[in-house]
Amino acid sequence: TAAGGHAAAPGGYSNAKINTIYGSPDGALDAYQLLFTLHSGSGNDQGADVYLDGQSLSWPYDIRFTDGNDNLLSYWIESYDGASARVWVKMGPVPAAPGTTTVILYYGKAGDKGVSNGANTFMAFDDFSNNLIDTYWDEGYAYNGAWAWAPTHTIEHGGYHISVPVPRDGAGFLRLKSPLTAPSVSVVSLSYTNLMGRSPPWVYIGFDYGGPINHYSPYVMGYWGSTEGGLRPNAPMDMLQVKWSDGATTNNVKIYRDNSLITTQSADFGVARTPMFGLRTASMETIDAYFTYFYAYRYTANPPVQGAWSEKSSALDLSLIWPMAVGVVCCAALLLVVIVFVIGYIWGKRKKKIG
Repeated sequence: TAAGGHAAAPGGYSNAKINTIYGSPDGALDAYQLLFTLHSGSGNDQGADVYLDGQSLSWPYDIRFTDGNDNLLSYWIESYDGASARVWVKMGPVPAAPGTTTVILYYGKAGDKGVSNGANTFMAFDDFSNNLIDTYWDEGYAYNGAWAWAPTHTIEHGGYHISVPVPRDGAGFLRLKSPLTAPSVSVVSLSYTNLMGRSPPWVYIGFDYGGPINHYSPYVMGYWGSTEGGLRPNAPMDMLQVKWSDGATTNNVKIYRDNSLITTQSADFGVARTPMFGLRTASMETIDAYFTYFYAYRYTANPPVQGAWSEKSSALDLSLIWPMAVGVVCCAALLLVVIVFVIGYIWGKRKKKIG
């Protein structure tokens, strides 16, 4: 169904809730990603948090999101446990403030396998389930023309794998082939173990201007290392974020670790903002690391606000209700025919007896 048209509600879901989205004062937005936190248990729905009250029957897969006209919206489940799930939803048109729009969450369907899809949800996405080096990414290793490849630098086992098993200079970087052309936030998740030497390791993340792949230094907008204190030594997982905020050239790049601001930098991007990240070792250290997923989402200074939730009056699919209604009418008509027949039969017998 075309955007703006009315589609049939997703079939087979026993429950639905509606969320009011308040538009941004920055203007109308389209294809904007919003983060929701779904809770499997009970609680008070508000904003990004919604509680499914134990009614999810295939947690967390039996969920679907639609706009107010029941047009399906793409979503991606970033993480989940038995209690909650972080879910990104790609919105349809969101009006400028003070306008509002709605999102409908359908849930409660046994055996549902889900349709979580990061590639359909974000500006750019890779969960490294396939090796897309040379098709989606450019790969390099040098910084100012120095260094050498890490012994292992490839996409395998669900991540971009960098391994330096013996002390030596080694590195690996990935850079998107296609630059982003709108303000954005790029996120990469990293799991690593220091085997020897500097802790934490030197990990690079940022945007570049699309320069030579093996000369990152003039282009990198931010990096972490032992002197910056960005990473936690031998942490099981760190989420690194670099945010390009607007067309300004000062204080327009902010770097985060797990949503905590680490540093603010300045850069003049022009029109190309190409996300890149990587890792390097020096001659006295070893490491085994995986970048486990990457995504980029739209940025605006004043994002849309998720407001109150309400129960949808009925989550039943009309395609199911209609046959039921036809069946009820047919049964009623048949019953009426039987009643008329019985009454006629009795009346006829009575007239015959009187006569």
